Amino acid sequence: MVKGSSRMDKQKTGHARNSKSTVTMTVLQHFLFISTVLQPLMEEEAELKKQIEATKLRGEELKAQEKNIDPIFLRVMNGDFEGIGLEELKKCHAMLVEMKSMIDDRLK
Repeated sequence: MVKGSSRMDKQKTGHARNSKSTVTMTVLQHFLFISTVLQPLMEEEAELKKQIEATKLRGEELKAQEKNIDPIFLRVMNGDFEGIGLEELKKCHAMLVEMKSMIDDRLK
């Protein structure tokens, strides 16, 4: 009975090794898939997102030029403060104060 159980142990160990190697191979295949297929797609997606943001910004600038509005002021009005310095924000604030004053004068 001891001999039989040691054979069973060897068989179980062999199955366990096969199972571990199968899992390892599956994991390696998964990472290979990610690095060869998904990684370039993810990089392309990031680049496209940058292009979309640049296009949106350019479109806002063109709209502002058509309406004779400062593009930075338009960005502030749309809630996009990224890359705008303190001086530009002060100018936008001054424009808003001037607009409010004009509106208040018309309402009186």
